[in-house]
Amino acid sequence: MNELEALKAELSSLKNLLLELLPENKIKHYDDIPLLLPDFALWYLENFKKQGISKETYVYYLRIIRNHLNLKKALHEITVLDLQKLLNILPKTRIKEVTYILVKELFSKAYELKMVNENVGAFLKKGKIHKKKIEAFKLKEQIKIFKHSNLLQPLDRVRVYVMLFCGLRPAEMINLDKSNLTKKYIFVYGTKTKNAVRQIPISKKMFELLSSVKEKKFLKCDLKKFRKRVYKYFYQIKVEGTLYMFRHTYATNMHYLGHVQRNIQHYMGHASSILTMDVYTSFDPDISKKSLLNLYTDWYIKAK
Repeated sequence: MNELEALKAELSSLKNLLLELLPENKIKHYDDIPLLLPDFALWYLENFKKQGISKETYVYYLRIIRNHLNLKKALHEITVLDLQKLLNILPKTRIKEVTYILVKELFSKAYELKMVNENVGAFLKKGKIHKKKIEAFKLKEQIKIFKHSNLLQPLDRVRVYVMLFCGLRPAEMINLDKSNLTKKYIFVYGTKTKNAVRQIPISKKMFELLSSVKEKKFLKCDLKKFRKRVYKYFYQIKVEGTLYMFRHTYATNMHYLGHVQRNIQHYMGHASSILTMDVYTSFDPDISKKSLLNLYTDWYIKAK
């Protein structure tokens, strides 16, 4: 039994209870059988987040539910203090950040469904998170990646371009559908936060490239295998990096190309422009508007 199957088996009893309590996505009675936070979290994951995330992210959320959302109170009895205590004992890493985001989403949905009298998640304080700084690709690395992209499999090249020229998260990219595409925009129905739902302007070249994809599954693929193929490509062209660096590179390049800070924030799906500029935008003395236009010509949209 693999890790995903083991986690599913461990949570199956919660799921069965939840299906009884939540026919047609609505609560009918929960006074006799207390609905606990892990029960509701699993139902929310299965019904609202699963379709827009990768298998790896799905497993990560299952771990969060199993290991950290272990309050023994009924959902409607949980207070802000209970949730804040739960967050405060977590390590100041991505675990705490993801748990914070998930809990806020859970109580927002519970309040929307009238399962709780107050959205207590709205009053939570995340506190400090220690993040390892992810840099954008340097200009010389971007030149190698772009100039040698013909070494990638044709669909992998499209996938890389979607992250580099549209700023999509890897999980958003593989779940993209042709119905999300128009001549001028990509519509992204991200699930990480409410800001992840957004429309991103695209260039004529990007539209033509995406329109040329004939596969029924469009860009959908096994993210782990795709990552391995791209890392093999990085090794070939002597570049060190990760998939997520394409997203940071997009934010950085859009900044140097002269796009308005608020617009970049929206395209990235961020709640704050501070996050966009301080965390996602890197400094590179070699990058300028002229150098980017010389390299990419019309692949990026033009600043107004």
